[in-house]
Amino acid sequence: MCSSDLSPQQYARAMQLRACPVGAEVEIVALGLPDGALLRMGEMGLRAGSRVRVTHRAPLGGRVVAVGTARLALDGATAASVEVRTLR
Repeated sequence: MCSSDLSPQQYARAMQLRACPVGAEVEIVALGLPDGALLRMGEMGLRAGSRVRVTHRAPLGGRVVAVGTARLALDGATAASVEVRTLR
């Protein structure tokens, strides 16, 4: 899913995962990644519609997110390519 697939209301509320504070619960609305990275992210459970929780901040804008019981570390560039909307 790309950002152009979002409704105007969703796009207005969307933000980069990189900007999310620790403890934020978010839903992924778009991933702006190359096909290979998009496939790998999907295999790890990160796809449009997935709900994740930010558990840690990493250096240079990275984030650690909880997907179910798994924890995944994303570098800053990848976190900046993931568009999310806050759930609470």
